[in-house]
Amino acid sequence: GIMNGDTDGNFRPNDPITREEMAKVIVQAHKYKNNTTELAQAGVRFNDNDDISGWAQEYVQNAVALGLMNGIGEGNFAPKANSTRAQGAVVIYRLTK
Repeated sequence: GIMNGDTDGNFRPNDPITREEMAKVIVQAHKYKNNTTELAQAGVRFNDNDDISGWAQEYVQNAVALGLMNGIGEGNFAPKANSTRAQGAVVIYRLTK
């Protein structure tokens, strides 16, 4: 599925979504939309790379390689920062192009 719960199996529908969670959701949606499983890795090293969760590393690199997400600020990805509604809208718009 495109959307899964957290490690405890909770979906938490009213919680904000982090940027690394957004990367996973949007990459999964891209895979589903394009019926593919293999995606390029951007190979970008962000200053805050060590803050990106292990499970999210691949999704972040995929999202960047696909041009769906970018870093913010001075070479950071800010994986734990909440995605704004505006960022979410832009990412979804890019996916539909």
